[in-house]
Amino acid sequence: MALSRWHLAHRGASLIVLTMLAPTLGYAQTTDEADEVRGLDTVFVTAQRKTESAQTAAIAIDTVQPDEIAGVTNPSQLTNLVPAVQFGAAGGSSPLLYVRGVGTFSANPYTDSAVAINYDGVYLARSTSMHGFFYDLERIEVLKGPQGTLYGRNATGGAVNILPAKPVIGEFGGNLTVSGGNYESISAQGGINIPTSENSALRIAGTVYTHDGYLSDDTQSEEGYGFRAQWLYQPSDRFNVRLAGDFFDLGGTGPASVVYGLRNPITGIVTSPGFGRDVGTYDPRTDAIYNAAFVPTAGATNGTIDRRPNIDNQYFGLSAEINADLGFGELTVIPSWRRSELSEAGRGSAFLLLTDEVDEQFSIEARLAGSFGEAVD
Repeated sequence: MALSRWHLAHRGASLIVLTMLAPTLGYAQTTDEADEVRGLDTVFVTAQRKTESAQTAAIAIDTVQPDEIAGVTNPSQLTNLVPAVQFGAAGGSSPLLYVRGVGTFSANPYTDSAVAINYDGVYLARSTSMHGFFYDLERIEVLKGPQGTLYGRNATGGAVNILPAKPVIGEFGGNLTVSGGNYESISAQGGINIPTSENSALRIAGTVYTHDGYLSDDTQSEEGYGFRAQWLYQPSDRFNVRLAGDFFDLGGTGPASVVYGLRNPITGIVTSPGFGRDVGTYDPRTDAIYNAAFVPTAGATNGTIDRRPNIDNQYFGLSAEINADLGFGELTVIPSWRRSELSEAGRGSAFLLLTDEVDEQFSIEARLAGSFGEAVD
């Protein structure tokens, strides 16, 4: 009998090049100023539906800033940036997300997530939709522990807020990040901010990346491209509206498996297959093992593995954010539509996982925030 497990080693070094399109400002610093003791820079978050300092917020929260996000292309890479966050790849392109060990243990499309994923203020009802957001971001907020009060029942383990960089009125500028590495890895992402009038601005961002497979059979390859457009209109200090749309295409083979041991069906002893952990399931050496492995319950050998893994998924989104200062409080309304079209074949252990799924969601959220005297806010 052949034993398999998910092979998750993403190996490779990359070179990052940053090009800022905005003008650079320089200044001189005196010796006395350089000797001053500087404290921590204030990081503002909106995790509790209000703007506050991350250092004083009464909540366990980690923030990932734009310079740390550069080079990130998929959700699983958050594991390297945020303590106590883990991703499992057993669900193929459906990430199994855990915060402090609490999460969803099933990749079944009918299973609700135990960690709330929110993109630009919109809750993503399916974890399969958590792709194509990791470029031109303002920050990522990870809230640890139960967050049901503000994020609903599907936040037992915590919540993740992915916030894109928003248009800025009156400023022209942008950013570009390009990286390359082994396995023919190439990645580029960036955004540009364009003033469209004295009270409006447009921001357009995009990403593209690709790399060859990490295993000997060229599985674990990945490729994707996407774009995002936002338009902000602010006729006064008391009212603004922002319209946004995004698209992402995910391809490649996705996660794959390797044989790490052979179990004797009689003695139960596990022995090495005789080759390294970079030998994929579709390598002729692995195929020979599967052909020879006898399955007592079936009364036959496993046979040849003929279906290769592949991913062909598309993600779409439209949303708006309307903010109005009513004097006694601030009203925020966020209508949204999202759609995911998934077509993939993934392989884990001895099983072939086929996905043909369409997810569509409509949502609208309305919030009224303000202080009503000293006792209530």
